[in-house]
Amino acid sequence: MQEKKWKLVLSKVSRDYTGNGNEEPVNVLNNLNLKVEEGEFISIVGPSGCGKSTLLDLLAGLSQPSSGEILVDGQPTSETAVRCGMVQQGYALFPWLTVRENVEFPLSLRNVPKEERRQISQRELRKVFMEGYEDRYPDELSGGMRQRVAIARALASDPPFLLMDEPFAALDPETRATLQDELLHITSTTNKTIIFVTHDVFEAAALADRVVVMKANPGTFREVVDVTVPWPRSIATLRDLPELREITNYIGKLIHREQPAAYEEEISDLAVI
Repeated sequence: MQEKKWKLVLSKVSRDYTGNGNEEPVNVLNNLNLKVEEGEFISIVGPSGCGKSTLLDLLAGLSQPSSGEILVDGQPTSETAVRCGMVQQGYALFPWLTVRENVEFPLSLRNVPKEERRQISQRELRKVFMEGYEDRYPDELSGGMRQRVAIARALASDPPFLLMDEPFAALDPETRATLQDELLHITSTTNKTIIFVTHDVFEAAALADRVVVMKANPGTFREVVDVTVPWPRSIATLRDLPELREITNYIGKLIHREQPAAYEEEISDLAVI
C-alpha cells in the first residue's frame, strides 16, 4: 500500500510567549499533533483564548513554534516561505484599490503579466458572484460583498491551502449562509486544503471533513471529530439533517466540559437549525 502524502503536518507543536521583565513565559499552545490530507477541510473550534488565531499565525509562517515542527508539503515552515491564502474577519482590503485591483494585488507582487492577472481576477470574482463590481471601491460595497472580494483575492494566487479566521462572524445571517454555500461550492470544485477557525459549532461541522476541538490554558487539541455527512452539501439541507445535529451537539458538549459559559454561546447558533 502506498504511503499517504500529507499536505500539512503538526508534530509536537508548542508556542510560548515571554512577558516583560522577569515574568515567566506563558504556554499558549502545547503539544499539538495533526495530519491533514490534500483537499481536506478542517474546522477549529474552542473557547475564547485557547489559541486558535495563534495557531493560524504559525500555519501561515508569520511566527514559529517554540518547539515542535510544522511541515507543509513535507517542508518545514521555518525553512521556506509558506504560500497560503488568508481570509480574516476584517476583510483587510486596500481602500484605495478597486475590487479588481485588490484581487490582483498578490499577483502583481509575483510579477504576473497584466493580461494573465486580469483573466485570473475575473475567474475568481465570478466564483464569488462579484462580476460587475470590478471597478467599485471597498467603501461602495456591503460587508458581505467585501468578504467575497477577500475570498477571491485569497484564491487568486492558487495557494496550496487557505487559512480562514472567523471570516463570516460579523455578517448578517442571510449573507453568512450565502457565503457558507459559496465556500462549500469552492471546496467541492477546487480541492483546496482549508483550515477554518470559527466560534459557530454548526458552521464548523457543516463545512468540514473534520472538526478539531480545542481546550484552553494551555491550548491543546481535546478531540478531532469526523463529520460523516456526505458531499456535496448545502446549508439549507444541512440545517434539517439529524446526523449533523448529532455531531454539533457532541462537539458542543466537548466545549462545555472545558468552559460551560462558552458552550452557552456556541449553542445559541444551534437554535435556528
